[in-house]
Amino acid sequence: YSIADATRQGFAGETFEFLGWAQSVDTSNTTARIDIVAGGANWTVGKTFVVGTTLTLVRFQFTLPKNGPNGEYVGNVDIKPSRYGGSGIRWSDMSCVKI
Repeated sequence: YSIADATRQGFAGETFEFLGWAQSVDTSNTTARIDIVAGGANWTVGKTFVVGTTLTLVRFQFTLPKNGPNGEYVGNVDIKPSRYGGSGIRWSDMSCVKI
């Protein structure tokens, strides 16, 4: 998922929450990861979560920077759910809302 031109849309400095359901594809636990990458601002934040065989709600709150380290605009913001380690992963019903 990507938010285009965060600064120009008034989203720079705002707080968001990612919500998604994750589960391991087999009987072992796995590690889910969410990375938030703000283009043009050299800013990345992420968090890992251990999930098992049942669907687990993953919630991650983050605040976008107002500017990059040199005062540049925050460009596209990419939200990247992935598997960080362990078994394969299944993601479902993901959303990101401004809070």
